[in-house]
Amino acid sequence: TEKEAITMARQSPDFWPFRHRVIEFIEPTDIKHKAGIAKELAWHNLIGSVSLLFEDIQAKIELRESLLDELETTDETNAARLDLLITLGALYVANQNYGRAEKVLLDAILLSQAARDVERFFGIWLILASVYSGLENYDKAIAVCQKAIELDPKSAFPWNGLGNVYRDLNQYDDALAAYQKAIELDSKYV
Repeated sequence: TEKEAITMARQSPDFWPFRHRVIEFIEPTDIKHKAGIAKELAWHNLIGSVSLLFEDIQAKIELRESLLDELETTDETNAARLDLLITLGALYVANQNYGRAEKVLLDAILLSQAARDVERFFGIWLILASVYSGLENYDKAIAVCQKAIELDPKSAFPWNGLGNVYRDLNQYDDALAAYQKAIELDSKYV
């Protein structure tokens, strides 16, 4: 069932790729490349969940695009489709292709709403805030961070992201207030 597929993907991450014959060969890359991508993605915590810090991002994008095209649209495949859309959106952000990232993330939002997948729904909004910051559409970035705060008021991630947006706008008082709220919610944000 769809619920079982979602549970399996989350709770058995080693088994899930094996079951679906997904293999990713990881090659080391230079530290400057890693640092650039880390700076771009760190505030919404994608580094730990998506292997973006390695070479061949374009190859990873192409693979996921082809998998998405080949995947049938059924209730049973929605969890896999959602994972592909989220990962693809993050890869587009890493590649600074913000227009494509916005499109797949908006599709992911619709799919996660239909699946009532609140946890991923929240995460998608955080990635989308990064997209709008990259596009220098700071009003939308702020609105998206505020939406994420509304979805999970006890999470420090969107407050930290909101602080980053305000920092980019040189609104340091607002940035400081957002950062302090993030620290209040989770001390690791110090």
